[in-house]
Amino acid sequence: MITQQEKINILKDLVAIQSVNDNEIEVCHYLKDLFTKYEIEATIQPITETRANLIAEIGSGKPVIAVSGHMDVVSEGDAALWSSPPFELTERNGKLYGRGAADMKSGLAALAIAMIEMKQQGLPERGVIRLLATAGEETEQRGSEKLAETGYMDDVSALLVAEPCEKQIIYGHKGSMNFKVVSKGTSAHSSAPIIGKNAITPLIHFISELETCFDSEVNKRTFTHFDYSDLAQTVINQVHLPYSAENLNDILAKPLLTNTVLHGGNQVNSIPESAYALFNARTVMEFNNEDMEVFFKNTLNRFNEQHETNLEMEVMMSLQPVIASPDHPFILLAQSLGASVFDFSLPIAPTLGVTDASQLTNGKDIPFVMIGPGDGETAHQTDESVQIDSYLKFIDYYKQLLNSALIEVF
Repeated sequence: MITQQEKINILKDLVAIQSVNDNEIEVCHYLKDLFTKYEIEATIQPITETRANLIAEIGSGKPVIAVSGHMDVVSEGDAALWSSPPFELTERNGKLYGRGAADMKSGLAALAIAMIEMKQQGLPERGVIRLLATAGEETEQRGSEKLAETGYMDDVSALLVAEPCEKQIIYGHKGSMNFKVVSKGTSAHSSAPIIGKNAITPLIHFISELETCFDSEVNKRTFTHFDYSDLAQTVINQVHLPYSAENLNDILAKPLLTNTVLHGGNQVNSIPESAYALFNARTVMEFNNEDMEVFFKNTLNRFNEQHETNLEMEVMMSLQPVIASPDHPFILLAQSLGASVFDFSLPIAPTLGVTDASQLTNGKDIPFVMIGPGDGETAHQTDESVQIDSYLKFIDYYKQLLNSALIEVF
């Protein structure tokens, strides 16, 4: 068996690889060498010269459970603000600090080590565990998209994603879409604006109209698939929002459409000849990505006709919502085993963020569980960390969950 210090060293090696929104190929080579050492075959799937996925399997036959972790991390920001170098895993007070320590190289390492130790023990007893280590999760999810496109999810019976959420079991999340709307005008000196055409003006009016129309459309519908009651109460307790848990849950369970960027003009005394706005949408099962795109396009077309404008739209990203039945046997098994391994109850809930499950499941009805070492409190933050005890316990948890699921559930 791999010693405790060796398990920490593996995470240390992964954190040392600076895969900030790139360079996953180096993580791939490290994992491939690690698996080869323990006689597990692994394949590197290139995306670009510096970006790639890694696929590794243990077991044989059916069923197949896919387990996934992403290899990229977000920027460390100002390294001077860290208490220790962000890419040197540092231990203090029972925690391991470093960029990616929580999100999510500890989850990735725990999955890899669990597979190695299972292989050494002659496990799984039936079926296959397939690791899908992905590139680009923090950006456009190109890695998980390519894995789905090339068939690595075609025979999968269940998916486990090791994102940092050690205190709960996630069974679903909203989708995410990015839209870009471009406006073209005519430049002129600001002393004679009538000669030109301000590209910003129609965008401002469109944003206002889009928000009004979206609110009206959402209010016509009922949304019941996602229950954020527990999260709503937690948020209210932490930031003292003036809502009841029921009212906030009603807000969180609905789709969202938000203008997040408005850009136009280059100089204060010139009429801008071009401008653009960016929008992020969060979709749900009752108002999915296709519904959102149709709504956005129809609203834009109607606006152009009514105001004699020529705004153009582009869908820049489209990640589907993901949901499993919270009472699926795989999810209930994850909960019951969690109670014995971690000595506390794990609630079952959806989350607000988006994961690689969007591309990997791609709208298919595949049982989905998200649980991994670390939590959202330090992910993407200065002095990101994971509890040593949590990291090590998750290795045992994954071994028990995956072997039991292949025998008892599928």
